[in-house]
Amino acid sequence: MDRSRVPEIKNISEIIIPNVKTVELSNGIKVHCLNSGSQDVLKLEVVFNAGRPVELKNVASRATQEMLKEGTSTMSNHEISERVDFFGTYIESTFNLDDNTIGFYCLKRYFKEILPILSEVLFDPVFPEKELDGWKQNSKQKLKVDLERTDVLSYRTLTEQIFGKEHPYGYNSTAQLFDDITRADLLSHYQQFYVSGNCQIFLTGKVGQEEIDLVEEFIAGKMKSGPSSKVLLPEVHSIPSRLVVPVKSDVQASVRMGYRLFSKEHKDYNDLYVLNNLFGGYFGSRLMMNIREEKGLTYNIYSSLDTFKHDGYFYVGSEASSENVNQVVEEINKEMNILKTELVTEQELLMLKNYLMGGFLSMLDGPFNAGEVAKSYLSDGLDFSLFEKLIKRVNQIQAEDLREVANKYLNAKDFDIVIVGDDSEN
Repeated sequence: MDRSRVPEIKNISEIIIPNVKTVELSNGIKVHCLNSGSQDVLKLEVVFNAGRPVELKNVASRATQEMLKEGTSTMSNHEISERVDFFGTYIESTFNLDDNTIGFYCLKRYFKEILPILSEVLFDPVFPEKELDGWKQNSKQKLKVDLERTDVLSYRTLTEQIFGKEHPYGYNSTAQLFDDITRADLLSHYQQFYVSGNCQIFLTGKVGQEEIDLVEEFIAGKMKSGPSSKVLLPEVHSIPSRLVVPVKSDVQASVRMGYRLFSKEHKDYNDLYVLNNLFGGYFGSRLMMNIREEKGLTYNIYSSLDTFKHDGYFYVGSEASSENVNQVVEEINKEMNILKTELVTEQELLMLKNYLMGGFLSMLDGPFNAGEVAKSYLSDGLDFSLFEKLIKRVNQIQAEDLREVANKYLNAKDFDIVIVGDDSEN
């Protein structure tokens, strides 16, 4: 091997998308099966459309999901943990703004042992008062710690500016909201939204008919019937502004710039996905090369295209010393203007495409990773074929396309700007 020669860079021209088979259970619940992998392992996730857009009281969605496995009428939370730990796994309960998910990983041979435990956790929660009180205290303590961080403060302020304080995607948790939540609120949220019409199931790994039959018995056979929840979000009336939040802190000031956009199904999403990565989505991005590498104004800077089930937004984030904050904002605006006026070079575009295609390969590496990609589309009610269209667009997009989408979406006048830190320089 000649180590003096740089290895040849080969373009990735094709990516094989795994096949997801969808089975409908007796009560109408869809089970999305990705039968893949060489090991006898399985992952089950039960996903409910029970997030913020449907909740009737703020933080009810989060509280219900995090308290779900805190005890049933026959098992305490410790007994639940001990029973599943015997089989070398644990029940994971997670939430995001749109969906609540509960599930587990396991060896295939233990699936029929663990699923009944999950079924009892899912269909017989008691939401004990003692554990709820502990959850409130822990949540308030974590919030207190988070609010000492300028990056957390700037993110919370930006989303509130973009969507509004009353919007499901805009409101922020507070100590008072945690104090106000009650066991009755959790029971109400659970009974209304943890129903068949709001449920999808994802089964990944060595999936066979036996596993589907068990899901039919222990999930579909026990779940309460109910329609899919209707979502009616408040209108967003955001006027771009610059907001400085002064805090006494020894750490750097935090900068967030962003504005409301759209979800994955929008016609411009794929082009903006590519542009975002060129602008600030990876270490070789324009923002990194200029503001970190050339000018040394920050350790980290990035842009992100965040999508939800019903909306989305684009933002730029960085931390810098207070005296450099204004210059960072100026340089961000400068890079936006360059992308609007100058064509990206063929070499830079090729590097970007190779980076993105390599990322897609990594995202699909192994059944569980591929299952997460499929879930990110299917749980939002989108066709998984949209991911294949994204891959094709990355291969096909040209410099002129990127300049066109930059002129459409990288306009400084549209951005809210939030700066959290010492305001003496701002």
